[in-house]
Amino acid sequence: MYKMKVLSTALCIAGAGMMPASADTSSHRISVVGEGAVTAVPDMLEISLSVQATAADASAAMREMATDLDAVLVTLMESGIPEDDLQTSGISLSPRYANTYETNEAPRITGFVASSDIAVTSRDLSAAGAILDAVVVAGADQLNSLRFDVQDRAALEDDARRAAVADAIRKTTLYAQAAKITTGSILSISEIGTSGGGGPQMFETLGARSVAIAPGTLDITAQVSVVTEIVAE
Repeated sequence: MYKMKVLSTALCIAGAGMMPASADTSSHRISVVGEGAVTAVPDMLEISLSVQATAADASAAMREMATDLDAVLVTLMESGIPEDDLQTSGISLSPRYANTYETNEAPRITGFVASSDIAVTSRDLSAAGAILDAVVVAGADQLNSLRFDVQDRAALEDDARRAAVADAIRKTTLYAQAAKITTGSILSISEIGTSGGGGPQMFETLGARSVAIAPGTLDITAQVSVVTEIVAE
């Protein structure tokens, strides 16, 4: 479910003395930037997790991390996440040093930390909390981020574009009437861009119960520049 709404616009009227840096008195045109937005309820969640392991030597740290990583991936697939919606990245290995600041000793390695990031796309928000619980039990050490989104972005972006054009036309008419000028044809429509997504990134650990996910809503916006000719009377 979503609803359309219109946001603010920027305006310049060429040849009318407003915004002289953008004015073009020879072409007699009105240029406006219209913005439209679509408010949608998210239906997917992108999760970033990390798996870490610490050991006395590098190879042991990598082996332990790999074991935990495999367990987390298996848990995710058993929870209904397709393999195509899983991606591992950012594998790293770094030394851990003893605190020798007060003794002025030379840096001394006490162990190694191996880690890997996992990107997960969950298309069933009702199961997301239980999935987070399961991967923590399986060996995930850190929840890096949650990002809510919608699967059918293209249709929502098109609705935002329509709202942006309608906003630009409405504003063009308003300013033309205020300036007591007559407008003609639209000379050009240029897309400035679309944006949006993310939504509230909220979660709450509730004791023995699963993590509670609050998806909220998100806005997908579009901006267009519309240039309309001014007709001499």
